[in-house]
Parts: sequence; C-alpha cells; structure tokens
Amino acid sequence: MLRELKKRGVIEFERLRGIVVRRVGGDGDVTFLPALSFLYLLGKIEYHEKNDVIEYRAN
Repeated sequence: MLRELKKRGVIEFERLRGIVVRRVGGDGDVTFLPALSFLYLLGKIEYHEKNDVIEYRAN
C-alpha cells in the first residue's frame, strides 16, 4: 500500500483498495481498512473526503 502511495502521491480510495486486493489476494479485502487506519494513525496518509482520495504524507 505504501509503495503505491509513494509512487502516485494521491490515489482514489477504491482504486487503492482494488490494487491491494489484487496483490494480496482474498485477505487483502479484510485487512485493507485496518492497514489504512494504522497508516493514518502513524501520520503517513491523509484522507480527503471531498474527493475520496488518499494522499501520502512524507514525514
């Protein structure tokens, strides 16, 4: 997930979820939201509700 976010900078929520599910397989759908929440808590990502996109934040 971080690799894709670093590469693109900003990505649509559903597009990122699709990429993770394809790469991880069946468990990707189950672990996507907890992983996203963890990255948010660490300050690595920011969610922009208006555009439904996730932005990578380089700390």
